[in-house]
Amino acid sequence: MYSDLFHNPNTKHRFSCPDFIGPGSGFDDTPVAAARVWNSLPDLVTSTPSVAVFRSRLKTHLLNIS
Repeated sequence: MYSDLFHNPNTKHRFSCPDFIGPGSGFDDTPVAAARVWNSLPDLVTSTPSVAVFRSRLKTHLLNIS
């Protein structure tokens, strides 16, 4: 599964991304893009105790950066 390829067990909430993923590489670009978006979120958003709190903090974060 993709999470096995990109998850770095040495970090708490971060995913590692290959430097180059492009046509013909054999990888779908979606997991790489998702990992980069996740990594760009502040710890306050990613280290939440529940989905409801995550959604609330994500919404607040996105509104603050726009």
